[in-house]
Amino acid sequence: VPLSEPKNPPPLLVFVHGGAWGSGKPYMYRLLGLRFSREGYHCALVGYRTYPCANVDGQVQDVASALLYLKEQKQKGNLKG
Repeated sequence: VPLSEPKNPPPLLVFVHGGAWGSGKPYMYRLLGLRFSREGYHCALVGYRTYPCANVDGQVQDVASALLYLKEQKQKGNLKG
C-alpha cells in the first residue's frame, strides 16, 4: 500500500466491451482490465444493456451514463487519473 498519493495518478482507460450490441458482459474482459492495470492504467470496464433488452439508443445512453458517472466521481475526488 503506498504511503502517499502518487504525484501523477495513472490515466483512466474506459473499455466498452464488444458484442455487436447483442452479447457480452464486462466481466468477460476482466483479465484485459488487469493487464491494463499492470501497464499503469486505471481501467473501467463499462457495460450496457444488450439487444433485445434495449435498442441502440438505450445502449448508447447506458454508456453515456457510465461516462457521466465516472466524470462525477472524478470531480468529487473519488477517482484519480
